[in-house]
Amino acid sequence: MSALDLIQRAVTRHADMIDAIARKDADATEKLAHEHTMLFQKRFLDYMRQNMTESMALL
Repeated sequence: MSALDLIQRAVTRHADMIDAIARKDADATEKLAHEHTMLFQKRFLDYMRQNMTESMALL
């Protein structure tokens, strides 16, 4: 996936969250926010494992 694809996907996901908030749809907002948070966590940990944790143990 290209950088542009990732940016477009992020913009769409953020717009979906904003839309759910505007609609006062708590269930959709919670679901989208949770998915967003878990994706961030995965990407962050992947980055850390690849770049900074050769001698550290991550849980």
